[in-house]
Order: sequence, then C-alpha cells, then structure tokens
Amino acid sequence: MTNLALVKDTQEGGKEYKWVTLLAKARKALETGELVTVSPDKIRRMEGQPRTYFNQNSISLLADSMESVGQWQPGTIRRVKAGAPIEFELLDGERRWRAALHKKLPYRALLVDVEDEAVPYIVAAVANFNRENHTPIEISDAIERLSQMRIPLKEIASVLGLSENWAGRIHGLQRLHPKVREMLDPTLPKEKTLPVLAAIEISRHEQRFQLQLANRILSRKVSLKILRAEAAKVSKAGGGYIRAQRSEPVRVWQSVQSLSRQALRVLTDLEFTLKGNGSFTAIDQRSKSEIRRVLDSLEEAAKKGDKCQQLIKKHRSED
Repeated sequence: MTNLALVKDTQEGGKEYKWVTLLAKARKALETGELVTVSPDKIRRMEGQPRTYFNQNSISLLADSMESVGQWQPGTIRRVKAGAPIEFELLDGERRWRAALHKKLPYRALLVDVEDEAVPYIVAAVANFNRENHTPIEISDAIERLSQMRIPLKEIASVLGLSENWAGRIHGLQRLHPKVREMLDPTLPKEKTLPVLAAIEISRHEQRFQLQLANRILSRKVSLKILRAEAAKVSKAGGGYIRAQRSEPVRVWQSVQSLSRQALRVLTDLEFTLKGNGSFTAIDQRSKSEIRRVLDSLEEAAKKGDKCQQLIKKHRSED
C-alpha cells in the first residue's frame, strides 16, 4: 500500500486534479480500515476485479494450508449498502476467500469505508498488483481502467509497482485483435501461448495483420528477433506500410532493466511464499512428479538467468 503514500497532492491553477483526490481517498480507506473476521458466504465478489484467472489446484492447496495453520494475510472488504442480501463486497484477497469458502473457514479482512465508487477498484488494484503475479492481460486491463479515471501513466505505474516504460508497453496489449488476445490465456498449452514480448510487438501493428503474425510466431516460422521485419513484409503485402528499423538502444536497455526487475520480483515473491506458513505442509502433500516439474522449471529459469548474464557480459566486452 505504500505506493499510495508516495502520491502528492497536485494542483494546477489552484484546482486539484480529480485523480489525486481519488488516490487520497483510497489511501485514507486503507489507513483507517478495521480488521474483522466474517463468514465467507456473507461476502460477494466485486465486479471488475483486476484478477480474473485462478488456478483451482492452487486454491485447493491454499485451502488446505489455511485449514492447517490459519489465514496469515487478511483480505480487504467493504460494506454493501443496507438492504442487500450480502453484507460485504470483496476488494482484495479473492484466492483466500475462495479457499475459505471451499473449507467453510472464517475469513479475516480489513474492512474499509469507501464512498466514491471509483475508489474500490483503486484499492483492489493496489492490493493485488503489489503482491501477487498477474497475467499480462489482467495488468493491461487494470492500466486501461485506471487510465479512464484520467490517472497519468506515471502514477499508474507507481501504484501498480511497475516501471513507466513497462506499464506503457503492457497497456499497448489493449490494441490486440481479440483472437490474438486469446493467445495470452494462461490456461493454454505452452506451445499455443503467445510470448508476452511478441504480443507487445504485434500490438503495435494494424489488427488486420496481427493474427497472421501471431500464428507465424507460434508455428516458429518467425522468431521474436526478426518479428518487426516480418511485420513490415506482411504490411507491405497487405497494402500497409511499416518501416523496418532497428530498435533504439535506449528503449532496448530500458526493456532489459524492466524485465530483469520483474524476474527478481517474481523470484522474491516465490521465496516469500516458500518461507510462509503452510508451505511445508503444502509441499509435503504433493506427489514426486509435481515437485519434480516445479524443480525443473526453477532449474530452467536459472539457466535462462545465466544465459542472460552471459549475453550482457559478452556485449559489454565487445565495446
């Protein structure tokens, strides 16, 4: 939540920006909230929650952990208007809420008081994006919704814990053809999932060319390295025009910095999860094959990290 505390009241011509007021209201709601314990069946999901993808196996593991050692991190809820059949609305902590429902466990949450209807989404976005990993589309949709509140990209990036450069690139996924957007679905097999960097590059081009480019990436007929040149070729054949050009060094380096920070953040989150309450029980209950797959993924990630270091050192030594 600390990112909200960084937002300063901004005025222009003596008039405060509306987005500053919204962020201030969200900050106040989080600072003055009250910890409560309620039955999960008295809570409803907030429409338009930033997170839309939930791994059911992960929810089951979390439910087992919460049943064994309790809920170590509270969610965030607000009261529903009087007369509604449900008492509370969930702003953050949907995985924990689903797990509590599954095991019929009491749910701990921070009860916040919010009046402006734009504030609940800001609270949900801050709570979600500064802790758990999200799909690229979830991040892009969140940036789009916050942009519609006229919050500047720089402030959105700060609130969500992203670099401004990366936030802008991810936001560009809003321009994707619907069928290309579907290729970023995390439930798809790996061979049918479009790499995020490829999707970002494809989003820069006209939608009428995007599906062809995406299919060529998935079929391995085109690599990410030559994707822009391929886009220029496809565009020219279709009557459009894209100048094939080399990436600007400054932007390339900004991407390197942003992606390396993301990699570190993901691994830090993983380490935090493994050190948390219930992790021993959760791992102990898994089969050898499941554990082996996770270990193999981490080993592959370590190899990729080593390769990236070698490439940076190689390019530096060639100066």
